Amino acid sequence: MPKSKTGFFEKICTYDNFEAAWEEVAKGKRDKPAYIRFARTREQYIWDTIWLLRHHQWKHHPCVHKGIYEPKYRELTIPILSDRIVHHAVIRQLRPVFDGYYHDASYACRKGRGQLDACFRLQKLYRKAIGRWGREFHVISVDLKSFFASIDHDVLKRLLRRIIREKETLWILDEIIDATDKGIPIGFLSSQDFGNYLNSYIDYFVTDVLHQNLYIRYMDDIRILVRSRAEAKAVLEALAELCTTKLRLTLSEKKTHIKPWRGRDTFCGYIVCPHRLMAKPDTVKRAHKRMAKKLRLFMAGELPLEKVCQSAESLRAYLAPTFSTLPPLSRTKGVE
Repeated sequence: MPKSKTGFFEKICTYDNFEAAWEEVAKGKRDKPAYIRFARTREQYIWDTIWLLRHHQWKHHPCVHKGIYEPKYRELTIPILSDRIVHHAVIRQLRPVFDGYYHDASYACRKGRGQLDACFRLQKLYRKAIGRWGREFHVISVDLKSFFASIDHDVLKRLLRRIIREKETLWILDEIIDATDKGIPIGFLSSQDFGNYLNSYIDYFVTDVLHQNLYIRYMDDIRILVRSRAEAKAVLEALAELCTTKLRLTLSEKKTHIKPWRGRDTFCGYIVCPHRLMAKPDTVKRAHKRMAKKLRLFMAGELPLEKVCQSAESLRAYLAPTFSTLPPLSRTKGVE
């Protein structure tokens, strides 16, 4: 475990850091009215915010709540623009600390460790398991119930104090954490790092205490490959006890199970096999519906071609790993 560090507060409270945070937040959104208005006074905002932080007078504003269906209903708690810039300014300086603690089996919200990378690693784990045991092994699938919404503030704060000892930085983190009464919102940039860091304790417990090295975690979605069902039950019981007693988290009864390996598994948006990936039918179906809707809007003159092409590129990017070769998509083919 890395040693706890100090010296972050001075790096956070610099004009250059806040300017870089603004650039991250505004990327791809500069033409929106709220961002145009904010850009006119951002220099004054940055200096005012730095003063408030240095004098411990900064307060998190109330958030905006928004529901989305993708594919199921989720409620997003979104900070206002000025608070999002503070989040980015803080995480820009602290992310290297979190990265230094993360386990090699940890994916999500890390550079070079996205959903597709996680699928590739799971494929390698399958091949290792087949090399050890043939095709007779079991898969433990673990999902944490309402993960972000159920994170305990006291547990998170205590764990953060193991790697960060600077009081001023901890004060900012506490302000962000306490912006909501319970849990940490999905819509906060900081929540992704907080959640990944919290679950790192699961990573080290599984690999170092339970000695299970055929293991992968993508945020709160976990896979462990074991030889027998009896061993799988023992591992799952120990993991459930850790989550309940130490982290105050609960395993989802619907999504947590032990099953004999049947040659494939659904993970990170794909159907994963040892030597290939397959697209999930429901994901493709939803993408086709979105494309059809956007094409209708485009034909009616209500949507620019650029938006249609963006959706087509997204679908192509999702499908690309499921084919051995895929020709490049031309944005202008068939368009005069």
